[in-house]
Amino acid sequence: MKTGVIVAHYKENLDWVKNISSEVFVISKTIESPARVTHNKGNETALYFEFIINYYDSLPDKMLFVHGHQNSYHQDFLADHIANNVLWDAADYFSVNRRDYYQSNFVSLPEWMYIVNNWKVFEGYISFPENLRYYSCAQFVVDKKCVLRHNKETYQHFNNWLINTSLDNFVSARVFEYLWHYIFTGDITEPQREYSEILSSF
Repeated sequence: MKTGVIVAHYKENLDWVKNISSEVFVISKTIESPARVTHNKGNETALYFEFIINYYDSLPDKMLFVHGHQNSYHQDFLADHIANNVLWDAADYFSVNRRDYYQSNFVSLPEWMYIVNNWKVFEGYISFPENLRYYSCAQFVVDKKCVLRHNKETYQHFNNWLINTSLDNFVSARVFEYLWHYIFTGDITEPQREYSEILSSF
C-alpha cells in the first residue's frame, strides 16, 4: 500500500516534515514545489485541490492531508506524530482532529449559510445535503477510491471557482472545510471516532 502525506504549506517552518516516514508532498503558496499555488485563496483548500489535480493519475492508495504547521490549537498531537502513527486502514475517510464535531443545518450553525449561499458551484456535481455531521479544521485521511469518485474535471471546476471567487479566505475555505467528507464519500455523516481507532500511539 502506497501512503502519502500532503502538506499544505504557506509560511510555516517545515523542519518537522523530515520526521515523517511516508512519502511527503509539500504543496506551497510561498516556496517552489512540483504543484505550487500562486494564488492565496481558500487557505489549505487551494493546496489540497492542487495536489489532487496534479497527481490525479498517480495518487497514493491512502493520503493524509494536513496543514503546514506542526502543532495547532485544533490538534492534540504534533503533525509528524499523527503522520507516523495513523492507522491508514481505519476507514476510507476520517479526520485526524478530534475537536469541533459539528451537526450542521440551517438553524443550529450560522456558518452553514456559507454553503447555502455558494451552493451554485456544486450544482450538477453533488446533491444538496439537508444537514451534515463532520469534524472541522480539514485534516484527514482519504482513500484513493474516494477521491476517484469524481473525475479530475470536477476538482478543476471547484478549484476554478476558488481562484475566481471574491469571497475572503475565511469564508471560501469553510465552504469546502465542511464538505470534504461528503464530497469524498457521499455520506452526510462522518462517524465520530476515538483516537484509539485512528492512531497506534496517542
